[in-house]
Amino acid sequence: MVTNDTGKIIQSLLTCPENKGKDYLIYDHDPFKPPPKELHYIADANTGRCHSETYDALISDPSTQVLLQLQGACDGTHLGQFSSFELTRMQIALGLLTQQA
Repeated sequence: MVTNDTGKIIQSLLTCPENKGKDYLIYDHDPFKPPPKELHYIADANTGRCHSETYDALISDPSTQVLLQLQGACDGTHLGQFSSFELTRMQIALGLLTQQA
């Protein structure tokens, strides 16, 4: 079984040189700014009600804490017609990045 260090994967995604300032989902160019209380649209992962409620429940010090969403997806494929073995790939994405990034 192949495994990876999740902390190193997240660090790699956060420090990827291809990601520019426009690729991050933050409010008013401030990563510590909380989500607005009244959002009248849903555009990305950080504009939904669940994101706002999770922020309110988990962030106790907004000057030092940032809510980081981890979005996961699994995809499996059988290795053969008569085989009971399956290859499953797990992918993660950061909720701090836009859909385009």
